[in-house]
Amino acid sequence: MQHPDNFSISNEKSANGSFSLKYESDITIGSSLKAHGSAAIPDMKIDLDAGTYPIKAMVWIDPAAEITALQIQLKSLPGIIFNLSGKAKGEWVEISENLVLNSAVTDSNFIIRMEPSYGGKGVLYIDDIQLFDEAPPEVKTILPTTEIKTEGSENLFLEKGNYEIDLKVWVDEESNISDFYTIISEPWVNTKWDISEIEKGEWVELKKEIVLDTKADDSEFRVKINNNSESKGFFYLDDITITKTNALYEASDNFTIQTIGETCPNKGNGQIKIMAKESDNYFLKFSGTDHNFTNELILDDIDPGNYDVCISVIGTDFEACHGVEVKESDNITGKISTSKNSNSVSISIDQGTAPFIVSVNGLEILTTYSDFFNVTASSGDLIKVKSNKDCEGAISKKLNTIKVFPNPITDILNVLSSEGGDISIYNILGETVFFATDAKGEFSKPISLPEGTYVIKMISKDKVFTEKIVIK
Repeated sequence: MQHPDNFSISNEKSANGSFSLKYESDITIGSSLKAHGSAAIPDMKIDLDAGTYPIKAMVWIDPAAEITALQIQLKSLPGIIFNLSGKAKGEWVEISENLVLNSAVTDSNFIIRMEPSYGGKGVLYIDDIQLFDEAPPEVKTILPTTEIKTEGSENLFLEKGNYEIDLKVWVDEESNISDFYTIISEPWVNTKWDISEIEKGEWVELKKEIVLDTKADDSEFRVKINNNSESKGFFYLDDITITKTNALYEASDNFTIQTIGETCPNKGNGQIKIMAKESDNYFLKFSGTDHNFTNELILDDIDPGNYDVCISVIGTDFEACHGVEVKESDNITGKISTSKNSNSVSISIDQGTAPFIVSVNGLEILTTYSDFFNVTASSGDLIKVKSNKDCEGAISKKLNTIKVFPNPITDILNVLSSEGGDISIYNILGETVFFATDAKGEFSKPISLPEGTYVIKMISKDKVFTEKIVIK
């Protein structure tokens, strides 16, 4: 083959044998393209007397091709234009025209041309170019394909997605037909069914998985057999069903949704992160805004609250909804508790962001991730606990440790208090037998009470202290 502009010998498809001539162009062409043989090769040399000669060829036109015609000519002679408009696509079809020679030709050969006026965009295969010195008998013509198809209300209406084709086939025991095809015309889905090895003379169920990348809307469903001179016999088909199966995006674990609460109170800076295992054309409408993504989507500046996140796949009726919560940030809360008889202070944190920093009288003494811990402090010390975020504030307490000593008491009552308060002593009958007001610091006073057991109570600004005492 010489000057193969956009032409090549291909084993991808053939009407007969193993090879065909392939034409391919990604664009509408702007100049003539051709491929031809050589008269120097004996098998390509053509010598003809004047007369009329039928020319036939087989062509396979890609469904997406924009090609209206094809030209075949003998070198130095006008070309013969084969009209391809209206020819079936996606299958081998026969084209034919007559070559009229007013005078003899010698040492000529075939030239295949694609002209700009034919469009020339797409893929086309050419095979079995035949030149007859007389019209071939019709009885020898073998149709390249046998096909049945749906029409009208029997056509397919299917959403984009994954499907299973299920059918039953019965092959005659003498048949040597090896395969057949089922075709969905739009989008083009061509499925080959191998029946060469199945049991013959009985019904056999076969299944195939297919994927529709777009919706099938009023699409033809076809059953096709490629004929050849060696195929003989017959088979039956029955119970052909097409069932939608779960696509990968429909898996329950396909989507992972994470939320991050707002970092500080009233910031409104929460976040929702959506991740999909399977890539696809996903769509999400959130707070009035459309979002498209294939694997991952992050929504920022979300106010605290509960939300429904509904994800769909473009071109399908699939929708998956998930309820999520973006948590509100709160100020740190907790409790600081003192012990009666020691300098140990217990701190419990109810909410706040760790780590927690503890200071006594402005001096940092502890950093911890625990939400319950103890520190040592004395009466009058100011304990302050803050979180890792300044915006969450702090909790604090000035210790008012009250200590009565000695106990048992003989003649002097000593009370140590940082804030002071009113002191009362009650006998076992609940009668007040001693009272002092505004006892501050280290309160010390002689006391003369009968021996026995009493209760001392001190009431300060934010604390009520009681303790059992013994007087001897």
